[in-house]
Amino acid sequence: MAAGRSRMLIASLGAAMLSGTPALAQTTEIRGIVVTNHNGQITLKTERGDQTIMVPPQTRVRSISGAFNGNKEIVPLTAVIAGLPVMINADSSAGHLVAREIDYKPPRKSKPAFRKLPGAKRN
Repeated sequence: MAAGRSRMLIASLGAAMLSGTPALAQTTEIRGIVVTNHNGQITLKTERGDQTIMVPPQTRVRSISGAFNGNKEIVPLTAVIAGLPVMINADSSAGHLVAREIDYKPPRKSKPAFRKLPGAKRN
């Protein structure tokens, strides 16, 4: 019984110490429209104004498509073009934003407004 109490006390103290320490890296989710993508930096137009995010080579870039966003394909950073809506997970620990993951949905191919039905007569 005493051993169980001491284990509980140690676990409680450990949890209290972990919750009291500040996080080393603050992860931020940023949604916006790409303005520029060059020289390892992406500039986004967001609700809070333009934000510049550093993009290191190890950043994972994914194109997400399909029903329920089931198709996720890793693509090169060059696929992120101006005008594309993106979601970026970035760390802000170094005083500036550094991208870890970039996700986007590729633009939909436009379909004609009206489709000619087979056998339909034109007036």
